[in-house]
Amino acid sequence: MGNHCLTELPEEIVVQILLELRVTALLRCSAVCKKLRSIITSSSPIQYHIELERLGYVDEPRSELGVSERLARIRKHRRAWEDLAWTRTEDYSLTYGDMSSYMTCGILAFIRRVVPSKMTIFKLPSTIRGTDVQGILPVVYTFEFVIESVNIDPEQDLLALLERRTSKSTPDGERAQSSHYIHIRSLSTCKPHPSAVAAVLQSPIEPIPTGEFLLEHIGDSIGLFSHDNHHMVTASLVIFQWATGSIKTCVSFPQPNVPDHFSFLSPTEFLLTRFPHDPLIPDAHDDGSHSPSRTPTIEIYTFSHGTSLPPLGSSLLPIHAATFMLPAMPGDVLVDEFRCEADFPRVSPTAAISQEPRPPFYISPENRTFRFFFYWGQIDDSDPPDPAFFVRASTLLDYDKYRHTQTPRVLLNPPAPPSSTNTRIGPDAVLASPTLINKSGDDSQCVTIPWRAWGPKNTRLLDEGIGLYGECYGSKVGQWETMPHADYNIIRVLDFNPYSLRSDQDEARMLAEGDDGYREEEEEGAWYALDFKGKDVDSRDVTWTSVSPKGCLFAEDVHTSLPYRETIRRVEYDGVWVFMDEENIVLLHQGYCAFRVCTL
Repeated sequence: MGNHCLTELPEEIVVQILLELRVTALLRCSAVCKKLRSIITSSSPIQYHIELERLGYVDEPRSELGVSERLARIRKHRRAWEDLAWTRTEDYSLTYGDMSSYMTCGILAFIRRVVPSKMTIFKLPSTIRGTDVQGILPVVYTFEFVIESVNIDPEQDLLALLERRTSKSTPDGERAQSSHYIHIRSLSTCKPHPSAVAAVLQSPIEPIPTGEFLLEHIGDSIGLFSHDNHHMVTASLVIFQWATGSIKTCVSFPQPNVPDHFSFLSPTEFLLTRFPHDPLIPDAHDDGSHSPSRTPTIEIYTFSHGTSLPPLGSSLLPIHAATFMLPAMPGDVLVDEFRCEADFPRVSPTAAISQEPRPPFYISPENRTFRFFFYWGQIDDSDPPDPAFFVRASTLLDYDKYRHTQTPRVLLNPPAPPSSTNTRIGPDAVLASPTLINKSGDDSQCVTIPWRAWGPKNTRLLDEGIGLYGECYGSKVGQWETMPHADYNIIRVLDFNPYSLRSDQDEARMLAEGDDGYREEEEEGAWYALDFKGKDVDSRDVTWTSVSPKGCLFAEDVHTSLPYRETIRRVEYDGVWVFMDEENIVLLHQGYCAFRVCTL
């Protein structure tokens, strides 16, 4: 670089080299010389590359849009806190438990969970998708069954609905049998999806009578996780390939090893959260000076990504790859569940079933942020605060770097099940409900990662009562906070994308003035006003280490330092929830009677 070897190359080659760099390296290159700075600021592909990383997006090579058009669209998308519409939904006059709502990728759905079930779908305006909707008009579908859960993927025109069927008891007094059915439909028509071999998928494991049923998908996989709310019975997980109906994973979790929550991490990996709910056994070396502690864990598993039904007799159990330990909690702290939340995990649409043109960019699984939190059940003034750990998916996917010695991962083989429990899946294969156990009886070959090795640098713990009433999408988390004795509420957006920590003005200044990409650290906690069309918006970059002191929640001081951009706006809002996608913030109001749409 000192001999100007790079700048002597043809400009198109220089551009290709620069496109291989991350944003921070590009900013440093812009300070090397005027020629490099000129190339970076004038090249549409490089500017588009910068915008993608700043927003946490990945390019979609199959898009029919040119780079210049993509860059213009993504820059037009960069409006902030602009109110687009107030829209009324149907007033169902139902209780909270009879209604649910769901939002992803510009689609907002309200589900009436009584027969006949009704789903009202709104398509929201989107600059980046090129769908500036003139007025937000709903599409209504009705169903003759109760919808337990729903999952939507607009890019694959996929509408997945979970139905639970219970047959009547027989005359001889045998108990009723139940099963779960996943309906694979087209989002645009509500008819069976044209790419699905079977319109309805049936779970091979007998489900629990009541509890929570999580339906989640990623690419061509769709997973159903069932567990009761009191950890008294077996939980189960089934992962299908939704287009073919083949099963990739089928596993039961007996007591006392029932996990609390499930989520996909990537097309081949998923996570389970666990909190030790079984009675504590005092340590033999405990002298009575302290009570035994409980340690929540995040377990990472891999599963088959094949496209064909496994051969007869093959194992469908996942492979336990790693366990991330969280800070220990005193033994007398009672937690109902250790849960997680993240947006629906898109993968590259090139792996999708449909071959229609795609949006110019998307959020990859590793760029998402997970929120892990403890659910206390009945909340009152005597309960602990609502602590939430924020972790980037890339951290959980990078568990191999904590492996001090390379050891084979443990295949979890089930015992031979009794023939009476066999369930036929397809014309030839016979599968059973296996039990998740380790063949060797321990997890000695699994990567176990203590909190101090990964947590302080890769997480952010917030336990200041900011509330959990909101959604995650990509690297962003939306929340709302009620302000006592005030006529407004606070809408708060946390962005954990490391490239979003600089404002647009700073980024433009660095590229124009040849800054080296660094700036002096701001005063801790300092807020600065953002002039977004006269809106009352404030923002700050949180880069310092926060400490949750030892006390009623954790056995030791907990230090966390994952940086994030925090943006807040004061709004007149009598609401219950905040939804997000890559472009919109939706404020859902009391009674599900209306919602307010703002650009992000």
